This record gives sequence, C-alpha cells and structure tokens, in this order.
Amino acid sequence: MAGFAATEVTIAGVSLGFAKIIDRYFGDALTVLAITSVGVACCVAALYLLLGRGVLMGRRSARMCATVFAVFSVLGLILGPVTWVWVSLGLVGVMAAWLPSSTRHMNQVRGSSAQTVAVDANDTTSTSEPRGPRHE
Repeated sequence: MAGFAATEVTIAGVSLGFAKIIDRYFGDALTVLAITSVGVACCVAALYLLLGRGVLMGRRSARMCATVFAVFSVLGLILGPVTWVWVSLGLVGVMAAWLPSSTRHMNQVRGSSAQTVAVDANDTTSTSEPRGPRHE
C-alpha cells in the first residue's frame, strides 16, 4: 500500500496523491454506504426481534421465517468479523427456537389459547339464567 500512497496523479494541473483521489471521489460514497449499512442492520435487528416475539407467542410461522432468514444470513459471513457476531447471534437464537423445550412451550401456548377458544365456544348459558348449581 505504501507504493500507492506515494503515486502522484495530475488532474487539471493539480497534483494529487492516490489517497487524496480516493478520499475526494469516493469519500461521499463510502459515507452513504456506511449509513445505509447501519440502517439495514437496524431493520434486520428489528425484524429478528419481531420474529422472536412471534416465537414467544407460539407462532410456528415466525419460527419458520426466522429459520429462513438465518440461512440467508450465513451468506453474510464473507463480509467480515463484525458480521460474524450478528450471524452467530441469529443462528443461536434460531437454534434455541427449535429446541425440544421451545417446541413444548409453543405447543403449550397454542394449546392454552385453543382451550380458551373452545371453552368460550361451548359456553351456551344466556345472561337471563341464574348461574350456580341447578336443583332438579
């Protein structure tokens, strides 16, 4: 890299070093890229939080979507060490969602909500009837 920094380029009579050229012509593009990357990372983090909430509520579709996103995020491993942390956290979270204890929790949550709906559907008492034990 030292050879590139010492290279002089003359543009319109102005002598510029390689580092100055990069900064002058690509500095704004790199800033936009950095801001865009942070924005995308925040959106992905929010999506994972929503999917985690869905898994906690017993939604199987949330667990499936999180798995698909985790598989696609593995492609991000080529981007560098910072991405490795994000991908690792996502994969650990998705693996935890597929553990047997998580599956039992999802079935329990789904079962308790299904029982509540079934009880409400079978409730045929009207408001005019007195509640309590019946004496026949």
